[in-house]
Amino acid sequence: MAREDQVTSRGSTGTRSGVDPDSVSIMGLGCGDDPCPPPIDFNTFVASLSASAAFHLGLMPDPETNVTNLNIPMARQTIDILQMIREKTLGNLNPDEQHHIDVILYDLKMRFLQKVG
Repeated sequence: MAREDQVTSRGSTGTRSGVDPDSVSIMGLGCGDDPCPPPIDFNTFVASLSASAAFHLGLMPDPETNVTNLNIPMARQTIDILQMIREKTLGNLNPDEQHHIDVILYDLKMRFLQKVG
């Protein structure tokens, strides 16, 4: 049975959506011969999205070409995603996580305004 078939065959578990993503583990897969990165936490996730927004704001070069590009729509979308995550997690974060996302969002919004204003 193909790996995709194994994943889909575990699907329905009576959850509201009809699938249980926790029933499938991908831990340790897809890393090839390289060691897999450590499990991601909330601050690492936010930092990853922040890096994407910074890249689209032209604040960091493409790692392959070493060229910076400005893509305002993609920067805006990534900042909006971070804002949505902040709103959806409000009251559920520990103080460090809340501070982390607040500081990152403020910084990205200020840099965005510098680029478009």
